Amino acid sequence: MPGPGSRVRGLHLLTAFVLLSCLFTAFAATPVDFGPADFLVRDTAGLLGLAAFGAAALGPSRAWFGPVLISVVGAVWGGATDSHVLQVLTWMTQPADTTAASVTAAVLALSGTVAHMRGRVFAQTRE
Repeated sequence: MPGPGSRVRGLHLLTAFVLLSCLFTAFAATPVDFGPADFLVRDTAGLLGLAAFGAAALGPSRAWFGPVLISVVGAVWGGATDSHVLQVLTWMTQPADTTAASVTAAVLALSGTVAHMRGRVFAQTRE
C-alpha cells in the first residue's frame, strides 16, 4: 500500500502538469504560438514523466538529464517521418496526430509517475 509520501509525489506531478498545461493554454490568447493544445499536453506529460523517472533513478539533482537529452535528439533528428523508430526517438517533434509519439509520451508519463511515487529506483549504497 502506498504511503503518504508517494501520494504527495503523485500530487506534485499532477499539479505541475495542470499548471503547465494552463500556462500554455493561457498563451493562446496572445500572439505567441507554441503549437496545438494536444501537442503541448502530450509533450508536457511526456517530459514531466521523463523528469520524474530521472529523479527516481538518478536523484533530484540529475532529473534534468533525460528531458535535455531527448530535446537534443529531437532537435537534431526531429521532424515528421514515416519511420516508427524515429517517431519514438523524436516523439517531442512529431505532429500531434502521430500515434507512436503519443504512445511514447504516455508510457513516459505513466512509468515516470509510478517510479517517482515509489521513490528511489536505484538506492545508493554507502560503505
